[in-house]
Amino acid sequence: MTNNNKLYKVTVKCGHVKKNNYIPITFAIKAEDGKKAAAIARWIPRVKHHNKNAVLECVEIDFNEFQEINAINRNNPYLKCSSKQEQKHLIPDIDKLIVSEDEQKRIKKQQSDRIQYILKKQKIELLWTEKLMQLGREEYSYQLI
Repeated sequence: MTNNNKLYKVTVKCGHVKKNNYIPITFAIKAEDGKKAAAIARWIPRVKHHNKNAVLECVEIDFNEFQEINAINRNNPYLKCSSKQEQKHLIPDIDKLIVSEDEQKRIKKQQSDRIQYILKKQKIELLWTEKLMQLGREEYSYQLI
């Protein structure tokens, strides 16, 4: 280990467990700073590389903890799998490890988008009704409401 390298534990979202799900795995990384450690961890196999929030945590650690994390990862059957089928076979209780992305956050966004759409639609209807009434065509205004 050179003088400018430090030890980090980086927790990332690992995949192959369906969309909007992940398994958090902690890796021990040697790097100059936390930003580089996170970048290295992002491109480790099984990590959700293109997820912008793939790195959950990046913390500097000591050498003993570095060795512990590496020992845990060497014995982790999830990291030894080379395919989804092998993963199902080797880890029967994988459902306990899976964490769902913030499903609530996604549902709230959909509801918020829907409310904004309805409000915009009501505003347009109101504007058209006012326009028709100004033109003296009240008989058509009821069709928009």
